[in-house]
Amino acid sequence: MTKEVRSIADYSFKVVWRDKSDEVREEALEMWNESGLLSRGEAVDRLEQMAVAVYYGQKLIGISTIYKSYITQLKSHAYVFRCMILPAFRAPGLDTQLIVKTRDFL
Repeated sequence: MTKEVRSIADYSFKVVWRDKSDEVREEALEMWNESGLLSRGEAVDRLEQMAVAVYYGQKLIGISTIYKSYITQLKSHAYVFRCMILPAFRAPGLDTQLIVKTRDFL
């Protein structure tokens, strides 16, 4: 079985922080369900934390989430970053692009 080779050019990114339409929310819930990484409750909780979405064609295949948290050791607030890309769609450098695009948004 040959794995399909994809390049960064095959993907598109969309800032969804302020544009969390019902469609994007449903796509995210479906993606998290497909991945099996989060329970439905955990996925629903993360909907408000979505920052940048990654698409392969019309399919949502990755997302970054951010939230503000108080760090006791620093005595300051900082943003906590998480990202997830469906395994079947991972490509070299895709995670780095997601990190950079999220940082640029912030």
